[in-house]
Amino acid sequence: MLPQKSNMAIGLRNLTLALLLVLASAAPVQAETPERLLLNVTTDSLERGAMALAFAQAALRERNAEVVVYLNVDGVRLANETAARRTFGDNQSLQQMLRDFMKYGGRVLVCKLCLEMVADLNDSSLLKGVEVVEPHVVMTLLFRPNVAVLTY
Repeated sequence: MLPQKSNMAIGLRNLTLALLLVLASAAPVQAETPERLLLNVTTDSLERGAMALAFAQAALRERNAEVVVYLNVDGVRLANETAARRTFGDNQSLQQMLRDFMKYGGRVLVCKLCLEMVADLNDSSLLKGVEVVEPHVVMTLLFRPNVAVLTY
C-alpha cells in the first residue's frame, strides 16, 4: 500500500506542476512600449533645421519609432508654404523634407502662439498636414511613456 500512496502523491504533484505551467503560459503578455521621439525645433536656421529633419526621418525609417517634430519659436517658419526655397545637402528644401517626413508617418506640430506672435503667420500659410496646436497637446506627448526629447 505504501508504494501506491507515493505514486499517487507523485501523480498529484505532476498534475499540479502541469496545471501551473498551463496557467503561466495563458497569462497575458504585455506589449512593449514603442520608441517615441519628440524633436523640439526652435530655429529657422537652414543647417539646424535640415539636421533636425534628417534625424527625424532616420528615427522614423530606421528605428520605426513614433516621431513628432514640434516647431516652436522661430522654428514655425520652417513650415511656411510660401517661404523661400532654401536647399540643403541633396538640394532638398526644408519644406520638402517636412512633406516627406509626414508622408512616411511622422507628425509635424506647430505652436499656435509662436505662429501668430513670433512669425506673424497663420494656418493658411502652412504646409498641408501640419497641425497647429495648443501647449496641452505637446504636454500630453511629452509625458507619455518611453519618450526621448531632442532639441535643435
